[in-house]
Amino acid sequence: MVEHVELDYRGKKVTADCLSVGVTTVGRAHPSNARWHITVDGVTQDGFQGGPDDTKESVESGVRAWLAIREQRPKLPYLDCEIEPVPLQVTGSSKWRVNLKLLRNHQGEFTEQLVSMSNEFASREEAVLHGFLFGQKVVDGEI
Repeated sequence: MVEHVELDYRGKKVTADCLSVGVTTVGRAHPSNARWHITVDGVTQDGFQGGPDDTKESVESGVRAWLAIREQRPKLPYLDCEIEPVPLQVTGSSKWRVNLKLLRNHQGEFTEQLVSMSNEFASREEAVLHGFLFGQKVVDGEI
């Protein structure tokens, strides 16, 4: 299991450390309570759940998504696209919806596809995360 990852994100040095509680008499336990803690510009925050199958690549992807979710205009590259969730608060409610912009690069020609989701989410961050996941499925041709 990976326990430390470093990467650059939009010009900032970012580190992620997996912290867990649990040691057995034969060494470290496979953590069921592992959490990735993310440090940007010297500030550490709780990130997301870790697990024994984490790889450097999966953690880097998770860190990029975790950081992007918190941006004013979240975007993530995926294959030949850029996925841009557009979160919208439901009028008169604490719920959120999300629409997507999929910007595709077809050998130098750019197209934009707009996708609407009807699901409602408890928070802006949850809506954006589901937008990224839904956008990946659209790009993969699963939807």
